[in-house]
Amino acid sequence: MMKTKILKFAVLFAVFAAVLVIHQMSFAARPASVWGGYFNLNNSSFFHIDEYAVVIENTMLNDAYASMRLSVLPQHRYRISAMVRVENFRENFSFGGGGASVGVYGIGASPWHINEEWVRLEFEFDTGEMTEATFVLRNGRSAWSTSRGNAHFTDIVIERAPVEQTTNWNILALVFLHVDVPNVVQDSLNLSDVMVIRRNIDRLHVSVPLLSNGLMGIDTIDHFVIEEPITQLMGSFQHIDQWAIAHILDEYLARGDYHHIILVSPLADMRVYGWLGLGGMVYRGIGVSEVNYRSGELLPHLELTFVHEILHDLERISRTFRETAYLHEQYYYYGYRNIRQRRMWYAAYMQNLPELDGRGIDPRSFAVYTQAGDFVCVFEEEASLVSSPAVLIVVAAAGMLLVFFALVRRSCEERSVGHAHN
Repeated sequence: MMKTKILKFAVLFAVFAAVLVIHQMSFAARPASVWGGYFNLNNSSFFHIDEYAVVIENTMLNDAYASMRLSVLPQHRYRISAMVRVENFRENFSFGGGGASVGVYGIGASPWHINEEWVRLEFEFDTGEMTEATFVLRNGRSAWSTSRGNAHFTDIVIERAPVEQTTNWNILALVFLHVDVPNVVQDSLNLSDVMVIRRNIDRLHVSVPLLSNGLMGIDTIDHFVIEEPITQLMGSFQHIDQWAIAHILDEYLARGDYHHIILVSPLADMRVYGWLGLGGMVYRGIGVSEVNYRSGELLPHLELTFVHEILHDLERISRTFRETAYLHEQYYYYGYRNIRQRRMWYAAYMQNLPELDGRGIDPRSFAVYTQAGDFVCVFEEEASLVSSPAVLIVVAAAGMLLVFFALVRRSCEERSVGHAHN
């Protein structure tokens, strides 16, 4: 009787371990049941889950999201992805609607998806010195850009990959030859303009390490010319709507490991809004600079315009570490009052020279990361040893061996009993 119980226990143990292994290997991401919900604006959202699916229902225009805060490893790259579809989508046209997306709160998100076709959305970011991050499944965009409909998220996966730290940046430079926004602006650039623009951007290889005194360098600058016209502008400064060209940005970002994006277009007529370049913007966690250029124009300070907009990105990053002077404070506090002194100001700002009283760029802002290994799924390895696939496989194997030896022993005993009776 005791031997029979041992055999039953061994069988149950092996089955249980095998189920754990299959569960772990078939869905290496966290179950949907651990996602919490947070809703704002109104109570028109309904949030429900089954074992591995999350559905966020906006019965009225709303911005709602399910969130999960996780411990993350510093200096790693994380990726959240999910299969997503949206039913009965409707957006708030007044402010530009959203849709379904995945992302990380306060850092960025994937493009929005707005129809019933299942697509995989994903978003990557580098943790830097972060130890926690809030991963988000969203139906909407912001308190001002809302949507209605049911967003379905399944096959939710969170992964991480090791990275290497460097201060040498890789830049993606896209020159749009045409802009065609009806009743707003139509203009084009030619190939001669492209050569002028490229020459000035390539000078960043020299000017950035020189101005920073070696704190920052430029490794690669990849140039691409885009024939597809810009057709949509946004914001009070009427600049390129990044999400309207998301398909272009995503296509070229996939070709390299980039730390900054430069967009150049023939939006010179938009200078009535007071800007030649804009910086400090972010697309998918990557800093974006935008410069407008008029065909045939020779700007003696075009190179410094590109430097200036990259400095806005560094200014944005530096503020995540400590208080940092505004880039434009050169005119008000530090005595750099004309274009001839711009280089001096940029050097003081990047090197955090004494006259800035510690309010220049924080040196940590120059650090960027390049991927140094493959992505692996995250499933609370640090929280519980049992959740490790290797441990589960060992446990399952041990269970199987127990069953095997128990069966062998029982067979031998039955055979011995048979011989004894004979």
